[in-house]
Amino acid sequence: MRAHVLLCMLALYLECHLRERWRELTFADEEPPERPDPVAKAQRSRSAEAKAKRKANGAGQPVGSFRDVLAELSLQTKNTVRLAGTEATFDQLSKPTALGARALELVEE
Repeated sequence: MRAHVLLCMLALYLECHLRERWRELTFADEEPPERPDPVAKAQRSRSAEAKAKRKANGAGQPVGSFRDVLAELSLQTKNTVRLAGTEATFDQLSKPTALGARALELVEE
């Protein structure tokens, strides 16, 4: 039971960390306005409204949901290549898409 709770807490931490790092790639508000009243309805900033309308961030890159970014990263594969007529093999990673490459860059920062 304790191991399950630990794994769930680690998964939650990882998701929160990724959501924070990938703010520019998702519809999340990068500059949330200050809310003097925590009970009042949250308002989006102008930059977030513009990002949602254009479906692109300030750099012109497409934005999507958190799941969209994860789905984009799932397209990267590791292939085992065997040379014809030999027993020699090697692993080769496919190139990530532009969005996938940017997501990986943001995680590494």
